[in-house]
Order: sequence, then structure tokens, then C-alpha cells
Amino acid sequence: MRQAGGSIVPARNLHVTLVFLGSVDPAAAATARSVAGSIRAPAFDLVFDRLEIWPRQHVLCLAPAQPAEALHDLAIELREVLRSAGFELERRPFRAHVTLARKVRRPRICEPVVLPPWEVREFALVKSVTAPEGSHYEVLERWSLQAAAGG
Repeated sequence: MRQAGGSIVPARNLHVTLVFLGSVDPAAAATARSVAGSIRAPAFDLVFDRLEIWPRQHVLCLAPAQPAEALHDLAIELREVLRSAGFELERRPFRAHVTLARKVRRPRICEPVVLPPWEVREFALVKSVTAPEGSHYEVLERWSLQAAAGG
């Protein structure tokens, strides 16, 4: 990973963005909390098994080689309830990934990696906070995903 250059994302900031809202006022955040809380989706395991550099975005990411259907369904459902509540959302399609480094200098790579599955048991509304020591994320609210039958 170091050969790619760039600045490494601190471990506390590793996440998967389901829907990006940008800056919202407190009323809009309350609406987002309300509609996100209406979602009922199953818990699942997510496998990130590819290390990729996205040259246009200059980021090094972990991504799943196979579509993560449960994650994609959760992202689509969240988009739908937010859009129905009046939020204007980005038009680009959801692409599951975890950003590991920004401002990378190396051209496109795509390599397999072996990692344990990421157990996805909840999703959250998160606020990005810019501070002198760097950005970090503040969880505003979490929602549990439903356990599988028999689990």
C-alpha cells in the first residue's frame, strides 16, 4: 500500500458510504434520522477482496470483486427513502468500497487481497468534522440490521 503514495486514512475513519448527503441543517438531519430508522434490512457479511487505485479520484480502495447484493439493496433502499423525503442525492451509482488512502500517485492497480469478512450488523448517520488535527467522523445515530433467521 505504501508504494501507492498519498495520505493514509486513519483507521477510525474507515467506512463504507451508502449515501452521501453533504452538509445538511439540523432539521434535514432529523428527517434523515427519521426515514433511515424506517429501514428493515438483514445483517450480512461483506467481503472486500480487491485492492484498487482509482486514478480519476486519486484514491486507494478496498472493494468487493463480486457485487455485494445485501449492501447494494441497503444503499438503494436508503436512497429511495431519502429521495422520497425530499433530499437531492448524487446521481452517480453506488459503488461499494473503503477508501484506504487519498492523493495516491501510482497509476491504476487492481490486486486480489485476502481479508476476513466484514460483519455488517448496523448502519449509521455520520457527520464529517474538520479539525486542526484532521477530519474525523461523528456518529449521530445507529440502526441495527436484522439478524438472520436462526442466527
